[in-house]
Amino acid sequence: NSTYSVELFDLDSGCTVIFATYQNDRLVEFHPAIYSGNKIPFTTTKQFDTIKVMVWSNLNTLKPLCEVNSTIIE
Repeated sequence: NSTYSVELFDLDSGCTVIFATYQNDRLVEFHPAIYSGNKIPFTTTKQFDTIKVMVWSNLNTLKPLCEVNSTIIE
């Protein structure tokens, strides 16, 4: 298991955030979270080479608002 802590910038508290992990340009898994103004941890047992961090307006329609600048800290 690997645990990562993602620090987000320029984002309001209460926003829904999705961390989507990819391996060879294929979606491996995703981790939804609600941003509370702090770093957001997530744990995975899967291999990935890319992570995309996105803010979503409504998880029922899955329409992204924008990507968010972020830093992953292991």
